Amino acid sequence: MTDSKLIDFDWKFEFVVGSSAISVTKLPVVNILIHMSEEMSLKESYIAKTSSLNFEMNLSELSHFINTIEDILQ
Repeated sequence: MTDSKLIDFDWKFEFVVGSSAISVTKLPVVNILIHMSEEMSLKESYIAKTSSLNFEMNLSELSHFINTIEDILQ
């Protein structure tokens, strides 16, 4: 059996003004870094492993993400 738990998260807001594909974009984005702990029970012992997930969202994706989390919590 494996239990995953949120340990911590970090976020930052950035304003992308250009990229290698487009000279000027001017897009706001949010970077989110999630740290999780996974505990696995094997017979009478536990193994703990931590992992991180880093992803980027634009404002529309962030709004959808927040709405989804709110729906889950209700």
